[in-house]
Amino acid sequence: MAVENGKKGILDASDGTESTPIDLDEVYEMLDLDGAVPVEKDGKVGFLWLDTYTQPIFDKVILCSESYIRVQLNGEWGWIDSDGKFTRKESEASFGNWYDLEK
Repeated sequence: MAVENGKKGILDASDGTESTPIDLDEVYEMLDLDGAVPVEKDGKVGFLWLDTYTQPIFDKVILCSESYIRVQLNGEWGWIDSDGKFTRKESEASFGNWYDLEK
């Protein structure tokens, strides 16, 4: 993690480049075994998961098991797809797991 002028960010361990911008209010510890790291800025939540960085635009984020991330955006619940985009379709929401036979 990097800290500049009271703002936080995440650096790539292999080459030191920014995995997230260093303008976040908070970077939380990894909260699940899949490696998602929640971040916060201006009261909104985002996350870093592997190579996917989702801007802190969500009201709430729930890190679920098996690589699902449930989010609330403007009061409406949905999921994050594998590109880090909001979707209301649960079938599009998995990052891919061992029992996801349709993908």
